[in-house]
Amino acid sequence: MCRDSTGIFPKSLHSAPKFYEIARRIIEITNGAVLVGHNVSFDYYILRLEFSRLGFDYKKSRIETLALSRRFLPEEKSYSLGKLASALGISITDRHRALGDARATLELFQLLLQKDLSKELPYFLIKEFSEETMIKNAKRIQILTDHLPEGIGLFYFYNIKGRLIYMGAARNLRWEIFRFLRLSHVKGLLVQSYIINVEFTGTALIDFL
Repeated sequence: MCRDSTGIFPKSLHSAPKFYEIARRIIEITNGAVLVGHNVSFDYYILRLEFSRLGFDYKKSRIETLALSRRFLPEEKSYSLGKLASALGISITDRHRALGDARATLELFQLLLQKDLSKELPYFLIKEFSEETMIKNAKRIQILTDHLPEGIGLFYFYNIKGRLIYMGAARNLRWEIFRFLRLSHVKGLLVQSYIINVEFTGTALIDFL
């Protein structure tokens, strides 16, 4: 019996659900998320193609672990997921299956984040933020920051669960927060997806030296 390069036999797909049967669930679990994957452009293309057949324009931002690997692991001879995992001691079970590859990619991504000492992903790795999302975020951030003073203080960003997701200090609270959340700033773009509330504490005791 014929099978493709992943080792999947046609009979393995007989009981698989049709895309339209799981489309709603995909939208639910990826809502507000950034897609992370190894050669993620291929997976994203397939997702967009299938959704387009259902009359839905599916758009998500992506982070490419293949590009990250080339940037932060320049000494590696190969950047395929399998060979990277082997070289880095990452175990892959069920190779070429969704769950096995996803777990390996997660471990690789976590390792690469540790290599990113600046803690800010390069801008070119964020493939797409829709114009509609940017406009929506900009309006929401305007509302959130209207009450901020221009004096010295500490600022705090909270998510929908009321958890602190970021804090910082500023000479000018309003300017610093707008600078941080500017649309061309990668960390700002990511935070925008989660920030629900902004609070501040004015103080003259902050040492900026």
